[in-house]
Amino acid sequence: MKRKVPYLKLFFFTVPRRRGIAARLAVLSLVLAAIAAAWCLADLTSQVLLPPQPILALDHYAINRSLKSYLDNISVLIEPSSTVCSDNKRVDVLVLVTSSPKRFAQRQAIRDTWGKYVPAYFVLGLDGPAVEDLTADNYLEAKAYGDMIIFQFLDHYQNLTLKSALMMQWTAARCPSHLDELMLFKTDDDVLVNPWVLRRVVQQNSGKDLIGSRLEEILQAAFEVPIINLEDVYFTYIVSKIKLNLTLTHDRRLSPYKPWLPLDCIYWGLASTHSLTPNEILGAWPSIERLGKRYEHGFDNCLYFVNNIWTELYLY
Repeated sequence: MKRKVPYLKLFFFTVPRRRGIAARLAVLSLVLAAIAAAWCLADLTSQVLLPPQPILALDHYAINRSLKSYLDNISVLIEPSSTVCSDNKRVDVLVLVTSSPKRFAQRQAIRDTWGKYVPAYFVLGLDGPAVEDLTADNYLEAKAYGDMIIFQFLDHYQNLTLKSALMMQWTAARCPSHLDELMLFKTDDDVLVNPWVLRRVVQQNSGKDLIGSRLEEILQAAFEVPIINLEDVYFTYIVSKIKLNLTLTHDRRLSPYKPWLPLDCIYWGLASTHSLTPNEILGAWPSIERLGKRYEHGFDNCLYFVNNIWTELYLY
């Protein structure tokens, strides 16, 4: 039986012998240079994908550890004059999208795609802590679209805990009569939402703790738990699971990843897809919208694929 030879060894020793050791060393140098270049590229890419560098001096967290004391000192500068909760119609799901002042393209991509099919509002702070840090562009954008909620606090990665709490507080104040039936879906502005699958997720998880309507209970419990600036750990684990003993329900359709193979039915199998550029959202949307409209008429073109073939291996 012929012995298998590792690829690099085969590559090295098939250099003709008459070229001698110099030729072999030249080939080896090229291989090592290629590996070094790939390593540097991977390191550079990983740095680009990292979240923003944290504020080194978190003086605004040094006052105390009470979430409520921070919220009491943050005011709403701009909000919609009316929302889907303003009338008496049933509201199953309300989408609040975390954004930041300069991400105009991301917000517009959502408005032009899935934002047309589900009530969605963008939540952001300011480029600085003062009212004067509200830019004219953000003011005009908010007035033009009526879908922005702007709070008076520094919009930064380290302040996501405050932003998440403000989202719950705002919803509780603006939708008090809908809280028993409302699902608050918090997402980011680089996410592609499938409204048809999202509504299915809501219906199939009706009554479950963190897929249901525990909004006020989570917020009230958070007022009793010392604040930390890791929002997911704070709200989802410390407050919801430890303090309230709520069950955390996993649903693979709420994905933190995106398809590496951009097939229509892979996207259709997800209620939300993360880490997309505005162009990727705009590019993937026409197929989802087409499938969604057929779904409304009783046709699910991807039913067999989703039930029998779809797997997380398609995601990255």
